[in-house]
Amino acid sequence: MIAESWSLDSTGVTYKVRKGIKFHGTDFEVTAEDVAWTWTDSTEEGTLHTMAGNVTRDFSTIVATAPDTVRMTFKDKPTIRWGISARSVGNAFGVQSKKLFDQKGLDYMNLNEHGTGPYRVTSMVADDKLLMDAVPNHWRETGFVQSISVLEVPEQAARIAMLKTGEADIANVGVPFFKDLKGVQGVRVMFGKLGGTLGSSVFPAGQFYVKPDQPWATGKQWVGDPADPKSMENAANVRKALSYAIDRQAIIDTILSGAGCAQYQYRVDACNPNWNKKWDTPYDVARSRKLLADAGYPNGFAFTYFIPTGLNPTIEEVGEALVPMWEAAGLKPTISKVAYSARRPEMLARTIADVWIFTHGDSTTPEDAVQQIGELGGEGTWNMGIARPQSLQFRDRVLFETDFQKAWGIIGEWMDWLVSEQPVVQAVTWRDGWGVGKKVASWDAPIHGPLFPTLIVTAP
Repeated sequence: MIAESWSLDSTGVTYKVRKGIKFHGTDFEVTAEDVAWTWTDSTEEGTLHTMAGNVTRDFSTIVATAPDTVRMTFKDKPTIRWGISARSVGNAFGVQSKKLFDQKGLDYMNLNEHGTGPYRVTSMVADDKLLMDAVPNHWRETGFVQSISVLEVPEQAARIAMLKTGEADIANVGVPFFKDLKGVQGVRVMFGKLGGTLGSSVFPAGQFYVKPDQPWATGKQWVGDPADPKSMENAANVRKALSYAIDRQAIIDTILSGAGCAQYQYRVDACNPNWNKKWDTPYDVARSRKLLADAGYPNGFAFTYFIPTGLNPTIEEVGEALVPMWEAAGLKPTISKVAYSARRPEMLARTIADVWIFTHGDSTTPEDAVQQIGELGGEGTWNMGIARPQSLQFRDRVLFETDFQKAWGIIGEWMDWLVSEQPVVQAVTWRDGWGVGKKVASWDAPIHGPLFPTLIVTAP
């Protein structure tokens, strides 16, 4: 949105920056220098930004060539993910002020907002509330309401109660709780236009097979020894057993009230037009038990199953539904429900080694899929506990393929590999909605419900 225009050629991409956009609370206008500095600073060694790896692999230089012009030069040739780090829907880089950083320093930047959007933050208390006011005569769009309060309300029941009483105008509502809003006068569920679906990924973590100085997690039944083919085969059978034990249709019918889709492989569900039935791992408890027996665990085994809290109410419901299904196959999971933020450092350090569940977006385009292929190969700052170098072979091929059908052909080969190895276990996908209260006459919501349980109260 800050870009007035952009152009792509065989050596890179050029952005023209809009003039007259000011950072909140400053007299500084956004310049090409701010854009270039944001990208380079956010990709330096030690960064925690998940897009940093993409940018450093795809671009050799990012520089301001004029006050209103940014040039990003490719390292090799154009990649299909060149625009992901700039998209407003997704985990993009938010442009920040280099002048403010130079004058005030890092600590000030961390604690004081300096955005460019139609609302300006006036107050924030971490894990509690965020207060915003509309920016008068905003360069893009002046806000339709004067003030917005965003409150952290972890309990889904509390959010629904506030919607019903009119204390809240908009709230993130998980699919299992849509029914609680039916029949309440003036309250309804709305869906965003963009963002696709959310889904449930079960990560049998500890499959770290890339770096010699970072050994795989020993003592985990779903993790093999790369030097021992039989050990790797047994570990794969355990992961497949986890998948075959899942009754996806039962989850769709009960938790999702029929409004969901089965998912068998990483990030691509069975409703995708490119899906092939040969990638299914259908519900089959007998097959799950046999795979466990073939792997050397005829009586199953006990393991810790981490379900993050504070992310999404639907993922918690789906996550708990898997436990009796695995138990029916002879497995003995023990649930550990802990705040996601408490264990995220293990993902950054690549030390997490439990089976755990996480929510994700789907891969409907090749550029989205190539991101997920790289993730399984161990790329990126954040890591789910899996680093399989074979995945990168597919990434290297699809990364430069601009023909849509050919790209999906390579992705299909990747799916074949996923079926043979089952490094990730999938369950279902769905669309979260927004619960909207009586005072909201209309809302052209751009994206579906977010990952985190926030509640929005708009001032009259």
